[in-house]
Amino acid sequence: MIRKTNSIESFLSIISPALAGIIIQKIGYPNSLWIDVITFVLGAFLYYLISNKASIICEDNKKVVTEIKEFWKNSNDLKTLSYLYIIVALITNLEEPLVLSYFSIERNFSDNQVGMALSMFGIGMFLGSYLFKYISLKRVNNFLFFMLADSIFSFILSLNLAKPILIFCYTLQGIFAMFMIIFFKAFTQKLFSDTIEFSLFRNSFIRYTSIATVISYFIAIAISMITNNGSIIFRIMSLCEFLVFIYYYYYLKRLNNNK
Repeated sequence: MIRKTNSIESFLSIISPALAGIIIQKIGYPNSLWIDVITFVLGAFLYYLISNKASIICEDNKKVVTEIKEFWKNSNDLKTLSYLYIIVALITNLEEPLVLSYFSIERNFSDNQVGMALSMFGIGMFLGSYLFKYISLKRVNNFLFFMLADSIFSFILSLNLAKPILIFCYTLQGIFAMFMIIFFKAFTQKLFSDTIEFSLFRNSFIRYTSIATVISYFIAIAISMITNNGSIIFRIMSLCEFLVFIYYYYYLKRLNNNK
């Protein structure tokens, strides 16, 4: 059941950007932004309700809840990966509306070109879902390097480069975005020996992060309305990801040396 759910989520993650690209091409970026806002909020709300309902069902077993709390306290890998995933999710949701307005306003992309860029991001995620089978799940460090790659591509997007290069880098971001999504699911599932424990952890995690991602999304909407200098915002977010990478790289290195 969990594998089936993961497959559905991966499929939706891939198809959504491509569908958004088609909508932008048909009705234009400014109009499609409102559709994006409505569907994003509705999706996050439904995600919250479903995960909350599932958690209530699971929490009938108090022993399982206690075991998960104990496991959380003692598992550095679980805590580290969860914190990293939250950071990436917040930055990604900040980037989504900003990158489209950035392409449209600062880089003079037409609606068709903005739509194509978003569709290519979806194609990148599709490729990432296939290429992931070559990724090792042995260490959390791999997630850090995905974050570093995302940071580099965010910085490249801020440069005044040719449109095909920007679209290509955005496609690569799609690949690494899917790497991070699948890695988080697969690695955390591997840490839990019990399916019920994993389901409860995942539902609780989604419930809390869905609220945070909605807030970050609307902050991005506000930023895109206030400033027309998106390149600076991308460089700041790229720097933030790079600093997080440096901190956690040496943090994990220190933990491994102490073992």
